[in-house]
Amino acid sequence: MEMDFQSLPRFVDYLYFFILFPTIIATFDLVIKKSNAIIESLAIPNFIIPKTNKEFILFVFFILVGIIFEEIVMRYYLFHYLNKLFYINGDTLILFATLIVGLGHLYYNTKGLILAIIGHLVLSKIYLITDSIPTTIFLHFIMNLSIVLGVIKMNYLTKSKTT
Repeated sequence: MEMDFQSLPRFVDYLYFFILFPTIIATFDLVIKKSNAIIESLAIPNFIIPKTNKEFILFVFFILVGIIFEEIVMRYYLFHYLNKLFYINGDTLILFATLIVGLGHLYYNTKGLILAIIGHLVLSKIYLITDSIPTTIFLHFIMNLSIVLGVIKMNYLTKSKTT
């Protein structure tokens, strides 16, 4: 029996996707359940947490704008630029791009930086498989939504304790 090695990379991509997608869903569920501990571990300063409805709307707006910017600039253009400049692709391209994105997230604490790097690795692999920026924007939004929901929960609990 002879194995067709040309179809192996596509099989690995699909396997990778079907392992990562449930992992993302499980992570989202865990983040919702443990949001207070995660937000505290990310060391989000109190001045970032919105306290009024107007601040909350601005908070969500800037998260959305940030996601779209990151996905278009740091995924789409960076991938194409690195590919054209250094002739790299696939997982090597993901590693180079993740290194650059990691440098942009050095202001996070260690846990936040590790989460940002893991998120970038996952979304980059999904982008290479799907070749779809809207897909990665949506998934990035879902990932960040868990943080927003955690902030809402934390803000609500803080208000409950003070009243």
